[in-house]
Amino acid sequence: MNYKFLPFVIGMTLASTVANAADGSFTNLTVSNNATVSNKLNVSGISTFNKTANFKNLVNITLAKGANNNFIECSDLNKSAYNTMFYVTNYGYAFATGFVVRETAANHCCSPALHINYDTPNSRFNIDTESYMGRFHPIYLKASSFTFDGGEVVINNKLTCKDELEVIGLTASTIKADDINVNMNNAADYVFDENYDLKSLSEVESYVNEHKHLPGIPSAAEMEQNGVSVSAMSNMLLEKVEELTLHMIQLKKENEALKAEVKSLKK
Repeated sequence: MNYKFLPFVIGMTLASTVANAADGSFTNLTVSNNATVSNKLNVSGISTFNKTANFKNLVNITLAKGANNNFIECSDLNKSAYNTMFYVTNYGYAFATGFVVRETAANHCCSPALHINYDTPNSRFNIDTESYMGRFHPIYLKASSFTFDGGEVVINNKLTCKDELEVIGLTASTIKADDINVNMNNAADYVFDENYDLKSLSEVESYVNEHKHLPGIPSAAEMEQNGVSVSAMSNMLLEKVEELTLHMIQLKKENEALKAEVKSLKK
């Protein structure tokens, strides 16, 4: 026997063994040419494919000698190696056109799944959890912190903060919105209660002269140091508007009484 061709014969024998087996289990496997696996291949040790491994009904996997000299390439059976679904370059970079994780308890076409893919027409990455009948499932992210460095964060529906939302700007923090709905507790309509202690204008004048701000309103120094609640400040301002309204009503009555008195004196 010509021992020069022995490695080639051994390589072809291994390839033929894998090709003809429905299930193959190996401790270590080396294929010098092509390998075709119709069902399942188990390798507990090291697997080396010098050319191409064809896993029917799954994907084509090329190791070490991909179309672009990548380390690993996976493509659909109906696609060319240049249109791969997943590949790892010789430099260790991993690329994929899509990524899917299914719910393992019901692993079928309609079970919940996480999809990550690149949306070429819109030049963006899409992440969703769509399953049967277009139903979407929540995505739960848990970490000590999340950092979005650069770009914009766009939320098309509702943003809920269960604790605190802090907006920090380099010069001035700004929140822009067409409308903000703030929960109001104990709105200032209590001013119109008959038992409300409405300070007279002279009392207000004395307070302002002494403290340099309206009664019931924090000072400028306090607001600068502690900030101010939007709902609380809105209610305080409403309270002052309602107090002013009562004072105006009272002044109008006094003015009409004076007019009537002057009119009677002219007769």
